[in-house]
Amino acid sequence: MPSTTFLEEEDKMLVQIASKYLEQGSKRIAWKDVARKMKRWKRSPEELARRINSLKPIATIFESVTRQEVVYPGCSPHLNAGEILPSGVSALIAAIQHVGVIQPADVFMDIGSGVGNVIVQFALTTPVRACVGIEIRDQFVDRCHDVLGENVATWPDLQKVEVYAVDANQVELSMIYPFSSSTIVFANNLRFEPATTNHITSEFLFLTDAWLSAVTSEICPRHNSMCTQEFCSRWMVHSFVDVPVSWTSNTVTVYLYTEEKSLTITTNVKIC
Repeated sequence: MPSTTFLEEEDKMLVQIASKYLEQGSKRIAWKDVARKMKRWKRSPEELARRINSLKPIATIFESVTRQEVVYPGCSPHLNAGEILPSGVSALIAAIQHVGVIQPADVFMDIGSGVGNVIVQFALTTPVRACVGIEIRDQFVDRCHDVLGENVATWPDLQKVEVYAVDANQVELSMIYPFSSSTIVFANNLRFEPATTNHITSEFLFLTDAWLSAVTSEICPRHNSMCTQEFCSRWMVHSFVDVPVSWTSNTVTVYLYTEEKSLTITTNVKIC
């Protein structure tokens, strides 16, 4: 039984095979032939066709963003736009949907949104009513606004995306709209300075509408029944998912937290 989540290796091979048809001038892709060439993953032709269609917008929207625009010196890792790759965002969305149904009333917030690839993919592939990005670097925010402006006519759901040039360490997310309206919150805090992680962790306590928070660096790795951390009075790890990222060949773990009172399980469940 194949996984519902596509691996990065699958996506790369799928794009390569599909691209060859287009390069040869074919107007149609022979999906049965594609499925045969990718038989190790046991995907149906229909499944592969749906997947390539979901990848097209993301690839097109961000094709003009170069690596030079988002990489900064090693001495300032928090200034790099360390991005989750499209297949990783898909895996994250699938993991969230294992926790609860993403609804049209939901608001997704990405703290440290970089050039906006995660919020864009959420806007295009989930029914959320809004996707809010917070990014410390003005250049990334401006670049994201450029990308949105260039593509919103083609993909109207991009109107759901809002990006703000904000230092997450200097803003009370739980007090200021639209941040305070977030119901699903993601932070790639593995790339953050410790002070920023500490601040957003405290803010997670007071985001009253949030039903799920996701981070790349576990908030309380030594949590136990005697824990006194305020964060743990509300949130507990529900599950985790490994995702491919742009800054290393290794996958990175995203930890999904739900409100403690809503948990029906207390052990980690890895979403494959």
